[in-house]
Amino acid sequence: MEIQKRRHWPALLKARIYDNTGVTLVELLITLVIMAIISPIVYNVFLAGQQTYNRQVSEVQFREDADYITTMVMNEFFATPFDFVEKCDTDCIQIVDSKSLNVEKTGEGAFYKIEEKDKESADTQLIPIRITSENEKGIIQINGETLDTESDLTGSSVERKCEITPQPENSGCESGVIVLTLKMSNSKTKQEMTLKSEFGF
Repeated sequence: MEIQKRRHWPALLKARIYDNTGVTLVELLITLVIMAIISPIVYNVFLAGQQTYNRQVSEVQFREDADYITTMVMNEFFATPFDFVEKCDTDCIQIVDSKSLNVEKTGEGAFYKIEEKDKESADTQLIPIRITSENEKGIIQINGETLDTESDLTGSSVERKCEITPQPENSGCESGVIVLTLKMSNSKTKQEMTLKSEFGF
């Protein structure tokens, strides 16, 4: 009586590989069906991951641009000895330095006379902060210089809220709050975000 040894699966696989009969039509159809089921799932997982990555990158860029814009505007206020802030146009405010201080020593003691005078019109310093558009992209300009940002600022606004409501003949505010509403978008990723920043002056 002969005992046949069962071949292990590696031997069976090797035999199958070197089998000249090839795959059957049923096996091919089963493979195609499995691939048709798996492919959309893999693609959707990849697409969702890519969208999440793009959204996170855009949000980081938006916040960096907003921090940069706010810092540059605040620096302009701190660096300029302004007298008041006025509205110059739609989505535009203007820092105005229109007065000068004249300090004179009085007598022989340590007493000084400080007098505030209006500057001549030619000496008055005007620093506009404006949101406008350039090449179909929203930008922000400080004193005519465009801030370099990746985000599109179309729809953003800059305004001042006065602590004391100015009289009709004087549109300037000596103190109040600057409100920056930044509506940022990215044309490549189609992402959008609105950030609001306020600081006093």
